[in-house]
Amino acid sequence: MKTKYSGSLLLAVVVNFLLFVVKLYVGLRTNSLCIYTDSINNLLDTLSISLAFCGTLFLKKAATEKHPFGFGRIEYILEFVMSVLITLTGASFAYNSIVRLTMPTPVWFYERYAYLIGATCLVKLGLGFFFLYRYKKTRSDVLKTVMLDSFMDTGVTAVALVSFTLANKIGLALDGFMGLVISLLIIISGIKLICTSVSKLLGTQDAQTTAAVQAVLEKLGTAVTAKEIGVHDYGAEAKVAVLVLKAPQGADKAALGAQIKAELRAQSFINIHIEWEENSCLKPKANQP
Repeated sequence: MKTKYSGSLLLAVVVNFLLFVVKLYVGLRTNSLCIYTDSINNLLDTLSISLAFCGTLFLKKAATEKHPFGFGRIEYILEFVMSVLITLTGASFAYNSIVRLTMPTPVWFYERYAYLIGATCLVKLGLGFFFLYRYKKTRSDVLKTVMLDSFMDTGVTAVALVSFTLANKIGLALDGFMGLVISLLIIISGIKLICTSVSKLLGTQDAQTTAAVQAVLEKLGTAVTAKEIGVHDYGAEAKVAVLVLKAPQGADKAALGAQIKAELRAQSFINIHIEWEENSCLKPKANQP
């Protein structure tokens, strides 16, 4: 299986590591928990995306006799691992924020550091839009996770910047409070991503593929009806549709099958296997992974 996004993941690793270094320096110099927490968030992003990059090595492996459909589902496992890391990071930050709330410490504000953190916010926003563009090209769930995390981190950094700027003016507890807000945002996002990735691993109804098949059959009028539509998910680039169809007596089933396959493949769909009802001993359950 080909991977079209290894270079994008490497770019994300480099950018997130540089952001970690910058924010860690500012956080330690100013004693800002929010900025320090945000820096560790970038470090976790670096590690999780590095893990995803290593996973692409498996995606490049050719199908084997034991795994005839390749290793595409490892992408869903990587998405799950990244989601768990994001959630655990948020939980750790929440604990540190509560400690800061109970024992406030001074934050030293410097205007130049505020501008520097503002610049990192713009960099992360740009990275999010870059991965949005790449996701639209590849439809990779890993890239989607990185994209959503980048946009979330932009908001997290913006909140950290506001807290850093106002901490000395409003009160020392603000840094801990805003750190807790950031932590909760990270935890909520991580839990949502965990639910999505677990759903993919367990297998869900592929409504998009089912709708596409139905649309193609409607083009044929009443010539063909679908009795069963099964979608076997072996990864984003290795889905297999198994269709059990019924055609009128005397219909040219070979021509109809070729037309259906051509229509679906023109929409960049999957491998398609067609069985005709009267000849089929295959009775797949609809939309199995």
